[in-house]
Amino acid sequence: MKPKKIFILFLFSFIFSLVIACNKNSTTPPIVGETNHPIGKIIVYVQDNDPAHTPVPDAEIFIYPLNQSKFTDSSGTCVFELKPDLYVVEAHLCCNGPFLIEYHDSVLVIEDQTKYLTFTACTACL
Repeated sequence: MKPKKIFILFLFSFIFSLVIACNKNSTTPPIVGETNHPIGKIIVYVQDNDPAHTPVPDAEIFIYPLNQSKFTDSSGTCVFELKPDLYVVEAHLCCNGPFLIEYHDSVLVIEDQTKYLTFTACTACL
């Protein structure tokens, strides 16, 4: 394994350990939309790799460890309202060729803050 990948894996593990240690009283992840917990947001935008960066609707975005997913709307956007914690945002998007473009981004959600992610797909194969 390359040193950079080892470092990223170590860093992710370290941050995750800190979040777990700081949330010892937390039992389960929140249900999206609960109102009795502080929330933060993750907004994911999926765009085509064309020159106009055309929005990509109906792209499925996953949130772990909640094992939940949402699809992007007609503007290529989906919004997750989540309890502050460390999450992994995943997408497996179409590309020109035999493989998918895979995204696995760690996001630390902080109360009353919004994190933005932009993923690029290739809709020429659709």
